[in-house]
Amino acid sequence: MKKIFEIFTLSFSLIIGHNLNAQNYHDDPFTNNEKKVISSDDKTFSIALRGKVFGFFIIEDIYFSTATLGGEFLLGGRHSLGIDYTYFGWQYEKDDDKDMALYETFERRGYFYFDYRYKFLSHNDYDFYFNLYDKMGTYHLWYQGVSEGYNSWEKPFLNDKTDGTFNQIGAGVGFKRYINERFYFDLNVNGGKLFSKNTSSMYNDSLKIVENSYNVKSKKNVFYIRINFGYKLFIKKQKPSLTN
Repeated sequence: MKKIFEIFTLSFSLIIGHNLNAQNYHDDPFTNNEKKVISSDDKTFSIALRGKVFGFFIIEDIYFSTATLGGEFLLGGRHSLGIDYTYFGWQYEKDDDKDMALYETFERRGYFYFDYRYKFLSHNDYDFYFNLYDKMGTYHLWYQGVSEGYNSWEKPFLNDKTDGTFNQIGAGVGFKRYINERFYFDLNVNGGKLFSKNTSSMYNDSLKIVENSYNVKSKKNVFYIRINFGYKLFIKKQKPSLTN
């Protein structure tokens, strides 16, 4: 993960270096016949609604879905604060050798996402930024039988479950690609640290007993990509200066 993040950072730096040589962030919307910086009027204060809804099969037996809704407040054209709530779910299906469903595994996360961003460059339709973020939420895993004979008394492992909480903090880089003055696509790539605390109930097939664990803490490094769409509900534009 560290090597992937370093490669991305190097590539991103080369791209930004090229853009900086080609055009600096400027107030004048037209310089050397370049396109207007589409976000150039947003230099005082703006409020944006942001979010997404995705749901699709990765392969036949794995289904992924997510939904996000939140907002972002941009101050002074460069600094922004955001808050979202996200639902995130996986559904896995276990089949027999005839491709008939036996049971399903469900994973669900719900979390609040907070971020701070600093926009360091605007170029044509793009804004580039650094960001810091914090995710706090809950995690749940459980099983559900599908085929005949796959129930909680004949297959005790179907009673297994895990519930927990997590906190993930990190930093990264990203960009907004504007479709027009208000609507944009938003993507960032991050490295972070995930801290979790889980309580679980698992069936031990060898001992034929249920083993319970409580408040088990863990941490790990994570590589995190976040995608959203945004729409600026309100833009407070600077008043044109009066000159004699």
